[in-house]
Amino acid sequence: MSAGAPHIGLNLVFLVPGETGGMEVAARELIPALLDAAPPGMRFTAFVNREAAAGDGPWGELLPAVTVPVRSRARAQWVLGEQTLLPVLAARARVDLVHSLASTAPLWGPFRRVVTVHDLIYARFPDAHPGLRDKGMRLLVPAAARRSRRVIADSESTRADLVELLGIPGERIDVVPLGFGTVQREQPAPPAQVRERFALGDQAAAEPLRQAPPQEPRHADRRPGADPGRAPAAARAARLCHLARAGAAGARRRRGRGGRRALPRVDAR
Repeated sequence: MSAGAPHIGLNLVFLVPGETGGMEVAARELIPALLDAAPPGMRFTAFVNREAAAGDGPWGELLPAVTVPVRSRARAQWVLGEQTLLPVLAARARVDLVHSLASTAPLWGPFRRVVTVHDLIYARFPDAHPGLRDKGMRLLVPAAARRSRRVIADSESTRADLVELLGIPGERIDVVPLGFGTVQREQPAPPAQVRERFALGDQAAAEPLRQAPPQEPRHADRRPGADPGRAPAAARAARLCHLARAGAAGARRRRGRGGRRALPRVDAR
């Protein structure tokens, strides 16, 4: 493999189709944008759980997918797959960089890491994630951010929390906000249908928000020749492709120095 054609792994072990909410939407939008932004020769492989492997999605349709043999409806299975099985499968696929899209990431493996951290609600508002989940996030999210070469945050607020609460250097964090350029997948229900469904009759209802005039996104790409209206998925994709090219050679050098080690068997059945 040449230095200009790295192999990128997408960590989608968290994603249960139709159940994962906004993180699923972000992943579904990012994958086609990545493929559009990628330079010739760059390869992608998605690592998905059994639920996603059996469902519909751009993984497996637009790019190859490897099934991590866990069912991630159970959070313990998600962690097991991400921390023990994904590193083996990613190493076997010889990926150069793994991009984890759900705030946690594999902590070992012969590849570089980029992680998207959506928020630090577990740290700012501990009551939101009580019990075992809180303890798991307090361990895994900081470790993922510290082990990653770059951290992608959805907002300046999350970036500030990463710096203040986790001590991540600000220069390692890229802010790419969500929302701008989002493709509308559903149409709103007609007002008459909503009134009938909720038995509103003729009583006054809240006026829907008016769409603001188009403005340049706060974090638009202002480099010469760049498109200032680039959608977040495209901006995130372009940034990831840049990081992948920069990191691929280093990852391969490390593999060369360490030689090929026997990897444990992972049964994908």
